[in-house]
Amino acid sequence: MRLYLDACCMNRPFDDHSEDRVRLEGEAILTIITWVQDGRYSLVKSDILDFEISKIPDTERKKKVVSFLDLAESSIHVDSGITKRAKDIRALGIKDVDAMHIACAENAQVDIFLTTDDGIIKKYNKNVKYFKIKIQNPLTWMAEVV
Repeated sequence: MRLYLDACCMNRPFDDHSEDRVRLEGEAILTIITWVQDGRYSLVKSDILDFEISKIPDTERKKKVVSFLDLAESSIHVDSGITKRAKDIRALGIKDVDAMHIACAENAQVDIFLTTDDGIIKKYNKNVKYFKIKIQNPLTWMAEVV
C-alpha cells in the first residue's frame, strides 16, 4: 500500500502535544513511519513536499522531518499535468500548496493521502467523487487498518 503524508502530517510528531488530539495524531504518524520502515507500507513524496519541508525554520525539526522523507520509495516531480489538476482542485476551495500535494498524490496513484488538516478533509468529504484518491486523517485511517 502506497501512502502520501502531507507536510502537516510530517510535522505533527514535533508539534506541541499539550492537546490530546495533537499528541494522538503525532503518535499515529510515528507508528505509520515505523510501518514504512518495516516495509509494511511504502511512502511517496513529491517536489512540493520537499519544497515545503525545506522552508521549516527550525533546523532540528527540519532534520527530523527530512529523515521521514528519506524513507520515500518514490518521488513525484511536478509537471504541467499535475499543475493543471492542482488548479482544478483549488477551484474546490483548497489552498494552492494543498492542491499541489493532492495532485501529486493522485499522479502517484497512492492508496491513501493522509492529512491532519480538517479543511482538506471537509472539502474532500463534500466532493469525494471528484478525487482520484482517498483522503483521511491518520487516526481515522489507522482505526480502519489496525
